[in-house]
Amino acid sequence: MKGRDFLFLAVAVALLAVSCDMADLERTALKTAEEYQARGLEYLDNGNYDSAIADFTKAINLDPDYAEAYHSRGRAYNERGRVYADKGDWEMEWADYERAAVDWADGTILLANQAIQLNPNDADAYCWRGWAYSDKKEYGRAFADFAYAIRLDPNHFYTYYARGLANYDREDYDNAIADLSQAIRIEPSNIWIYYFRGEVYLCKDDYDRAIADYEAILLIAPDSFFAEYRIKDIQQMKELYN
Repeated sequence: MKGRDFLFLAVAVALLAVSCDMADLERTALKTAEEYQARGLEYLDNGNYDSAIADFTKAINLDPDYAEAYHSRGRAYNERGRVYADKGDWEMEWADYERAAVDWADGTILLANQAIQLNPNDADAYCWRGWAYSDKKEYGRAFADFAYAIRLDPNHFYTYYARGLANYDREDYDNAIADLSQAIRIEPSNIWIYYFRGEVYLCKDDYDRAIADYEAILLIAPDSFFAEYRIKDIQQMKELYN
């Protein structure tokens, strides 16, 4: 047998094995949320995103408090979104990314609820639940959780960071700067806080402070090409609009 013919035969056998495995999966009679979750993960690993999403949805329908199923479905939506992106279908890509964000938020809220039931003084749980609520644009609940997390732990870095991003999303720039600045005082080496505070300053047309935050990034991460690019970009904006 020629080498090329052998290669084609090997590929055909492999494809047949995969198709048989998938057929076996589809023929399996499932009853519980855990079984649908397990099969959904197998579909997901095989790149069968539609079937994975269908199974995770069945798991959620059977058990609406199944946090892992929400996170798994979010992952499936995210990976399917990348497929749409490769095809240039931007509308479907962003639709899947938005679905993924909602699922991740819902799953995080469920996990946080469980953690809070076990320990009502868990600042991390209130912070992450607040962050999830802010992703869902449920700002009233988000800010209540952020406030409680800070009451439990006044130096909780992630809470100031998350609340700063929520204020940024709401275009409440002054409070966003206040929260991000507090986060920097607690964790001065985290480059992402400088990045977002720089973007908030830019929204306020405060070009000098925006540049200063990107220069701070370069002090922490001298090889940050993006920070260098952003500084040049903001300098051009400053020259153009001032």
